[in-house]
Amino acid sequence: MELKTERLILRPWKESDAQSLYEYAKDPDVGPIAGWPPHKSVEESLNVIRDVFNGAECYAICEKENNTAIGAIELKLNGQTDMTDKEDECELSYWLGKPFWGRGYMPEAAKELLRHGFEDLKMSVIWCGYYDGNNKSKRVQEKVGFAYHHTCQEVPVPYMKFEFDKVFRRMMEEHQLDTVILLGHINPDGDAAGSVMGIAHYIHVVYPQYQVHPYLENTLDKGSKKMVAQDQVFDPFLLPVEERYGVVVCDTAILKRLAGREIYEKAEASIVIDHHASNEGYGDVNYTRVSEACAENVYEILDWNRWKTKLSEEKGVHPDAADYVYMGILHDTGGFARVGEATFHAAADLLRLGVDHDYVMQTMHSDTLHDLQKRGYLFSKVQRAVDNQVAFVIVDREMIEKEGISYEDIHSVSEFLRDCEDVKMGFTMYEEEPGRFRCSFRSDGKWINVNELLAPFGGGGHAGSAGVRKRTEDLNEFLDMILHRIEEMKK
Repeated sequence: MELKTERLILRPWKESDAQSLYEYAKDPDVGPIAGWPPHKSVEESLNVIRDVFNGAECYAICEKENNTAIGAIELKLNGQTDMTDKEDECELSYWLGKPFWGRGYMPEAAKELLRHGFEDLKMSVIWCGYYDGNNKSKRVQEKVGFAYHHTCQEVPVPYMKFEFDKVFRRMMEEHQLDTVILLGHINPDGDAAGSVMGIAHYIHVVYPQYQVHPYLENTLDKGSKKMVAQDQVFDPFLLPVEERYGVVVCDTAILKRLAGREIYEKAEASIVIDHHASNEGYGDVNYTRVSEACAENVYEILDWNRWKTKLSEEKGVHPDAADYVYMGILHDTGGFARVGEATFHAAADLLRLGVDHDYVMQTMHSDTLHDLQKRGYLFSKVQRAVDNQVAFVIVDREMIEKEGISYEDIHSVSEFLRDCEDVKMGFTMYEEEPGRFRCSFRSDGKWINVNELLAPFGGGGHAGSAGVRKRTEDLNEFLDMILHRIEEMKK
């Protein structure tokens, strides 16, 4: 069916609308206020047309002059909405591309669809709602005659939930693949390892028809490496060699920090799962939600009931998917030092699924007395700057060779420094090879955003946790540049 107004055509969606849909649905000012994430690719928009915009009363909003889709409007009938369970009641929903805001298009389209609903479909009641703060939607509803009825305090947002199983199956089936490779960032930490290995084990259990190859660089940090070494299913330090495969990337904001980039570039299709605000938006499907840990996002998107059911059909092994995801959350939250309510919910549910907290903690905290003695030596070398608000340690080749200091010995020192009451930022610089320094920065994210601090130097991460690699012949010059930028940013 096609409906017309003075300036608009309301018609069913077509697959050929995918490019136009993507053009307007990729805007972060459009989707989130309506309850769905910005589209990341034309392919994603095409899938939305196929799987979401397929209701009997779902229409593309088009200008008459070109019949190009610029928004969507729908009457969600009984079974498609949680606002009513009556056959003669439905829900009105809508959105419009940003370039067309302020022209009166949405009230015009809504009035016509309301007429259609009452006159043609014989509806007795049509509901409509908006998320708190979406004043534009509120004004549309007021203009077309809706009256306030009630406020819901807790409302599920289904389209903001990324359905990994659905996306993964589509990738494998549409490209006729039987192999998937999982990748994380260079010099992986516990979060990258937990996310990569967690999804690898999930796919291994839930989709045994596929070959699964997780890959992590052998530079994995000490605690996480201990758990991976106990893995009875995968050896993630072997670089897989396959002809045709799909890729799932975890915990990697930018392509240049991806371990196994050549694998990614040769893949038939890709899915990216991340939690960094600085994510570049790469990949065929990119799910990035800013959170404390990528593993927290992994927990949210996996179907744990399906995994548990499949797991019960075979002898369980440890570490399993839940163990790894729990480890990833523990790592990036500093042992639950930096959490929100969602993090605790995830942890509690993972424990319910069978995670042994003590087992995970023992693998992560595996320091010997000698390790602690070396760390004590490092703390004796701490320097301060910027009115003593910044504390840092530099480990050069001479110190490495004389004292036997490894990166594993220093990688958590920046966090210890940051957590001191009289310090607002901690960082370390480790000369991993002559003239090449691996640097780790930690702050509370408020005094100085370390992601922004390191951006000019090619680094990045989170507001409170970021890193950079720097090749320099003059370390003092690089250090001065860092300290100068801190001084400028704190003004």
